[in-house]
Amino acid sequence: MEEKSKYTNALEQIADLLEFKGENPFKINAFRNGVNVLRSQTSDIESMIKDGSIKNVKGIGKGIQSVIYDIYENGFSSDLEQLNQEIPTGILTMLEIRGLGPKKIKSIYSEFGISSIDELDAFCKQDKLKSIKGFGEKTQTLILKEIERINSTKNMMLIDSAIHLTKEISNILDKIKSIIKYSITGQVRRSLEVVDKIEFILSVIDQEKFLSECNANGLILSKAVMPVLIAEQNNYLKDKVECYKLDDFSAEIYFYILKDEQAFPLILFITTGSDEFIKEFELDKSASFKKEEDIFSKKGDGFIIPEMREIQYYQLDKSKRKNSAIEQNNFKGFFHFHTNFSDGKNTLQEMVNACRDKGFQY
Repeated sequence: MEEKSKYTNALEQIADLLEFKGENPFKINAFRNGVNVLRSQTSDIESMIKDGSIKNVKGIGKGIQSVIYDIYENGFSSDLEQLNQEIPTGILTMLEIRGLGPKKIKSIYSEFGISSIDELDAFCKQDKLKSIKGFGEKTQTLILKEIERINSTKNMMLIDSAIHLTKEISNILDKIKSIIKYSITGQVRRSLEVVDKIEFILSVIDQEKFLSECNANGLILSKAVMPVLIAEQNNYLKDKVECYKLDDFSAEIYFYILKDEQAFPLILFITTGSDEFIKEFELDKSASFKKEEDIFSKKGDGFIIPEMREIQYYQLDKSKRKNSAIEQNNFKGFFHFHTNFSDGKNTLQEMVNACRDKGFQY
């Protein structure tokens, strides 16, 4: 399912950018139709690409096939990369505004030179958009609300996307020989439904060698300020950790390199829990711990799984604090999910097949 979305997303973006450029409508419609055809396929897309059967699907012409095979073989679409270079960067974000569309964005850009969400926001707040033919006050108000939504969620991602990205980065980290050990931490380790950053904690043999190996494997890191909100924790961590951030990436991805390997359990604990949880826990930072479980034992608490390290859980009476015993095999089926009939990524048939493959009963 995840594999299919990377192809449909690329084709949709190509269609939008072609429409913005004013390309042939037939070509644009062919790409949009190709997206729908691809979404409707119940077979595994990458198996179809591999055995060539994708070429026999009606609606998947040679132009779309070229994009699909480019992504399959290289991990990206060179056509999409080229279009991105031809169009102002801010236009791509403007295309996320629901109800606006490539044609209207092109009109605003051509007539007023607006090429970013910030410029459009200022234009609307000056009451200028509503006077343009085809817009009006209602549209202007809706666009302002959309811009507010995008700005408030621009670094946000759903946990499934974050986990997928985390696995891709972990596959690279597994190849780096200068790493002694590492762990995912923060919001992803707590399995929040929506996260605004991905964080790793690492112990390395040699920091310069680690950075060099990262660079050689496509992870370009730059020194950064650690994104910890509580000043007390920040002051403690800055003496224990070197913080780096992944460059040129849409998501906020941080790497915390330990100055002392012995501090691994303690730093993992501090960076995992929510700020409120860590503050309430009243951690003894002067102590030394061999493993994370020892931190809870010293406090007289039972081990709390990462997913439950939230203030609303920790403020419960001790007698009511219990780690969840629910595991995946306890789930028998699904009551509610979204398909591509609304805002989901996959067809109803794909969802049914996936549930069956995972052993669910309904």
